[in-house]
Amino acid sequence: MNNSDSQAEHNPTRRLLELIRSKGQSGAGNDQAIDPSVVDSEPATPRLFTPKSFPQLGIEISEGQIKIVGSMITKGQPRLFLCQMHDFPYDLQSEDFAGKLKNVLTNALGHTTGLKNQGLQIWANYEFSREEFHVLTLPLIKKKDLPAALDWSLKRQLDVDVQDSILDFEILGQVVENNVPKYQVLAVLLAKEEIARLQESFVRAGYPLSGITPTAQAILNLFRSQCLTPAVPHLGVMHIGRQSSRIIIFSHQRLLLHRKIRTGSLTLLEEASEVPMTSGLESTGEGADRKSREDILLDLLLSPDNEQTADQSAEILSAIEPGMDRLIRQVERTLAYHTRNLGHEPVQRIYLCGKLAALPQVQTQIFRTLDLDVQLLDAFGGNIALSIPQPASLAQRLNLSNSLGVSLSKQDWTLNFLHTFAHKARDKKMLQARVAGIVCVTLLLCLLGGYHLWQSFHLNSQKTVFRDYQKQAQQLENRLQKLKARIGEVQTGQEAQTPEQILRLIETKYGYWQEYAARFKPVAYLSEIFTLLPDNTRIQNIYAYLQDKGPKVSLSLEGEQNTSTERVLYSDPQSGITLRQAQPRNSPTHGSFENLLLVKGRTTGWKHSKHVLLSQLTERIGESPFFQVWDSIGQEILSPSSGPCIEFHLLLKATEL
Repeated sequence: MNNSDSQAEHNPTRRLLELIRSKGQSGAGNDQAIDPSVVDSEPATPRLFTPKSFPQLGIEISEGQIKIVGSMITKGQPRLFLCQMHDFPYDLQSEDFAGKLKNVLTNALGHTTGLKNQGLQIWANYEFSREEFHVLTLPLIKKKDLPAALDWSLKRQLDVDVQDSILDFEILGQVVENNVPKYQVLAVLLAKEEIARLQESFVRAGYPLSGITPTAQAILNLFRSQCLTPAVPHLGVMHIGRQSSRIIIFSHQRLLLHRKIRTGSLTLLEEASEVPMTSGLESTGEGADRKSREDILLDLLLSPDNEQTADQSAEILSAIEPGMDRLIRQVERTLAYHTRNLGHEPVQRIYLCGKLAALPQVQTQIFRTLDLDVQLLDAFGGNIALSIPQPASLAQRLNLSNSLGVSLSKQDWTLNFLHTFAHKARDKKMLQARVAGIVCVTLLLCLLGGYHLWQSFHLNSQKTVFRDYQKQAQQLENRLQKLKARIGEVQTGQEAQTPEQILRLIETKYGYWQEYAARFKPVAYLSEIFTLLPDNTRIQNIYAYLQDKGPKVSLSLEGEQNTSTERVLYSDPQSGITLRQAQPRNSPTHGSFENLLLVKGRTTGWKHSKHVLLSQLTERIGESPFFQVWDSIGQEILSPSSGPCIEFHLLLKATEL
């Protein structure tokens, strides 16, 4: 058993520190007011807090007292900046509740200016008339359906009336029940009307609440916030209050059992009513300030030992020992029920809190009866930084542990009856929808921005290409104009008769065709068109016939049967092919020489007739949008080098020129 109070008596250094701290406290005001005027001793310099480093106030209203503890997470460690306790003999039904609450909070926070501007959050704990805890198992369903399933289970299976209560729950984990995995859920019910009145009272006082949590959750906060770090996973907490007591069992920082016992320190001290009080200890106050006999006896037990009160304290302890034994036996039965009936692991350590737990005799009696490791729930000696002196009295520290736990509440791990699981699920869904909307809008903006950049780049590149084409077209136009001028020079005057003039005319027209083809492009695709021709087909020659637009004429291919030399434009004596200008009367209404090409080719290894070849050539060339077959003729010959072959002539018209 660890007894911090007895250790302090045998530790001179600790006794000296406690003496210095007690001297530093203000002696004026209420006897139970703890440091109402000491402000944080650190210099008032601007600080940059993370979103989770906001000041938080924990307020506990129970058993005729109001306890206020302020804490803040700094560098991952809780830091205490406010600690007060006052008498508060008012309940929620009282008309003066909100007014008295405002006075207490204003006086408590008057010296800590600027807390509201730093995002002050206020959590409260109240002695509710209805406070029920149930551990249930539910099927593995969607978490959004858990509230409805839990409500049905409480009504049908446990016959619990949830009509006048607010339900909040926590998923403890998964368990296997009859080889079926299920959720293990802790359901907590608090009185709806009292929560509404408590919330309204704080609003009327000018200090709206951020959350309301029960006592068991407040104590659990001490472990979840790492303020206390026990070495064992299965714990019990025995809280001895003034009117009632509690036994709370945790396992791996999960609340498994909570039971309220209608026996408190005042109930136990009623059995010591026959003990005569020493002169000078009787209450002299009047009305609400008048202390009861039980409170006086409790103060007597907790006062430092002296020769005058030692005998009376021993007599009081002897009188309350039977009642204390009955209380411990109820706790013992609860621990046995937790292990045997519910099938949980046994409790390895039990913590004590409440004023009466500060007595070494009470600690020893609990240790001997339960045979467990017993420690005090002194959170002020845990992993917490202090900006103010801690309460010098061990009884006060044990009495304020619950309030300190309330100030360490957090939405992630604390049940909040102003913002239950259903509200958190709804907020999470709304947050997910907002995030999804932001992501969609961001992606859309990125796509639009990317498309705009691509379009700008594409337009710029197109403008560059267009300018290049314009420049090339202008250059070609200039060259064509020069060629036309040269052709005009050759064709002017009388008809050319000398071979030099004829050769010059042919060269000029051939150059004119090259310029024409380079400008309008379709002729450049002719080689690609002929790649679709049958195997072993090759083009031997291409002849272009151009002239200025004049009388509309037509051309035809004919054999050597017609020996007339009139209107002959091309003749191939070896194949007997002649390209002749038709008679004007046979001329169509469209077409001219400047659109015609004559293609001469040969195919070897062809197994079909020349008609099939010409048909396929006509069909494949007709697939091009640039040319159409005007006329065609073929001849089967025997070549000394390649054997049987078909020689063909195609007269093509460039449709896009």
